[in-house]
Formats: sequence, C-alpha cells, structure tokens
Amino acid sequence: MSDTAASACRRRTDSTPVPARKRPSAADRWRLLALLLLAIRVSGASATEPARVDVGITAPADMASIADHALEVRLYAIEPLLADAPASLVDIREQPFRHATGSPTRVAVRLGEAAPLEPQLRYYVTVFVLRDGARTHIGERDGRPGLIHVLTDGHPAALQAVLRPVR
Repeated sequence: MSDTAASACRRRTDSTPVPARKRPSAADRWRLLALLLLAIRVSGASATEPARVDVGITAPADMASIADHALEVRLYAIEPLLADAPASLVDIREQPFRHATGSPTRVAVRLGEAAPLEPQLRYYVTVFVLRDGARTHIGERDGRPGLIHVLTDGHPAALQAVLRPVR
C-alpha cells in the first residue's frame, strides 16, 4: 500500500469534529455493577435445586376438637415485578386431619420437591383446615397473621404454623 493510500485511510473525509468520549459517572458505574451482580445471582442458581419447603403445623392443646376435616397446605409463586399478576400454584398437599382437645397435634408437610427454585420469584405458603371444602381453621407463622413468605429474599425454607379458627 502506498503512503498516500495509507494516509487517506486515516483521515476523515468530512470536517466534523470527533466528539470526546465521556467517562461514565460514579452513579452509572454503581448501577452497572448492581445489574451485573443481579444477573450473576439469578443465573447462578442451579436449575436442579428444588423449591423445597418444610412446614410444621401445630394445633394448640386448647383448640376445640375437630374430626373428619382435611389439612390443605399450598406453595405459591408470584412474579414481584408484574403488577396484578396472579400467583401460580407450585405444590399442594391434602390429607385427613383430626385434633383432640387437651394435647397439641403436630403434622409435618414437605412441599415443592418436584419444582425448580426460581430466585427471581417470591414464594409463600398457605395452611388451611377444611370441612366439606369450607375453611374452618387457618395456619399462621408462629401464630402471627399475614402471608407466610418462604425461600427467597432471605425468607426461610422451614417454618412453624399454628392453627386458629377462621373468624
């Protein structure tokens, strides 16, 4: 290649100035780092890790006796970034349930063994005692009302639920 041809390749053909490259601000660098760490966290979860939750359910000794009821424990997943998105049922366990006043009744249930854990989702458990399909009792984490969040966002994979009559 001749010297004139090489110099022509390096010259701009128009006279517009080349803008100086701006360096990203500190805030932009932090945002990029946060997005990178989030992507690593989400992609780092093993697809084979199950969404396993162990639920211990206790009917207190002073609760009225019940017979011929069903215990229903459900695990749901929700997409926190989608407004008004319905929850998806991940797993359900139903079994006969009875309780006699005077001694506590304890039942252990494991949910979600066949479902993969998806870290970007939020999970919660519901515990109900049913009679002919109607809810007669509700399970609350440590006897406190509210959703029983599990698995993601620092929530545990095991919990204790205490039954009380539905009001």
